[in-house]
Amino acid sequence: MSQVEQEREDLRKQLAAQKQQCRTLLQQITALRQEQQHHTALDGVAQLADPSLCVQLRFTELMREKADLKERLEELEHRCIQLSGETDTIGEYIALYQSQRAILKQRHQEKEEYISRLAQDKEEMKMKLLELQDLVMRLVRERNEWYSKYIAAAQNPELLASQPEGVLPAERRIELNATDGAGELQPGQALGRGTDPTAKQIMQLLREIQNPQERLGSLLENPCIPFFYRADENDEVKIMVV
Repeated sequence: MSQVEQEREDLRKQLAAQKQQCRTLLQQITALRQEQQHHTALDGVAQLADPSLCVQLRFTELMREKADLKERLEELEHRCIQLSGETDTIGEYIALYQSQRAILKQRHQEKEEYISRLAQDKEEMKMKLLELQDLVMRLVRERNEWYSKYIAAAQNPELLASQPEGVLPAERRIELNATDGAGELQPGQALGRGTDPTAKQIMQLLREIQNPQERLGSLLENPCIPFFYRADENDEVKIMVV
């Protein structure tokens, strides 16, 4: 764009120079006419002395002036044709410059809109991640509560036996039966609340997605860890790490 502006400025300077030359030629033509009038007055005085000689000199001078004027007129016409062509070229350059400027302005506007959409999508993604984090925390709390109830029931079989059959939900009875069939857990094997490795991994992943600046150190060692996600027909998201 700067090169087009420089060319346009050069063409404007050339146009101004051509106009100045035209003005100079017009001034010279005016001066020649004045000089011709002056010579006419002098010839009138000379004719009083020798009419035939004055007529001959006058004719010769007029022919010479006519030839000079014709040559200057042709040069002026040539300059005008050149100036007209350069003016058309300047107009084409100006139209091209305006077209390119409109294209650049449109691209800049599209870029600004794209950046704005990206920022909006980023904010929406942050809100969704916060909501997902709350749901994960709620799921972890519910799981810990059920697990604590199960541990308490396993440690107090009398309490479990005293509960009516319809007290526990069907899902919980299935879970307890499946766990009992797999064998009893030792007290040392029980996991405390908040120590679930899967929950920790999910929360760590959410924090890394929300705050990518915290992963600067790991990015220096492994600068590219792209992941792709897509919802299937059941609206479930599967993340693939490449």
